[in-house]
Amino acid sequence: MKRVDAVDLLPGLVRRLRRAEQRIVICTANAKDVHFKDLPLLEVLAERAAAGVPVLFMVAGVPSAPFSKRFLETDGASQIAMRFCPRTHQKFFWVDGYMLFGSANFTGAALGSKAEGRGNFEQVFETEDTERIAQVLSGFPQLWRGDECAGCDRWDPCADLHQRWADVGS
Repeated sequence: MKRVDAVDLLPGLVRRLRRAEQRIVICTANAKDVHFKDLPLLEVLAERAAAGVPVLFMVAGVPSAPFSKRFLETDGASQIAMRFCPRTHQKFFWVDGYMLFGSANFTGAALGSKAEGRGNFEQVFETEDTERIAQVLSGFPQLWRGDECAGCDRWDPCADLHQRWADVGS
């Protein structure tokens, strides 16, 4: 496991996303329309999903308006599986056997696509250690399947998130 500097974060992530063959799983509290140079990351995810790579994307709230707009306009984006959970605060990017995890959300400020001096100060680590990845993923499959929903006291906000996302497409 090693810490990833902000300047290396997005280029390395994009490189791995573009080569993904097995799966991409993203969990974040916040999602915005992130770009690497002129390339929207959502287009990379949609391209991989259209190629048959499972892409799972969990976010705490409805993504930003620009993210939502790009999602609707991007070929293949409908093949990205989206889930919402207002209680999630996990932040990780799992691409095949590689993982980035720490404090970075799916935003330009967190991933280093903002101008110098405008990004967030993040603590992000990368690993290919299967035991470490299993620790980070602990509980995520249950969350993704909705196992926690029945006992959750925040069902109304969660249902509202799903409806608001559905309304984006109408």
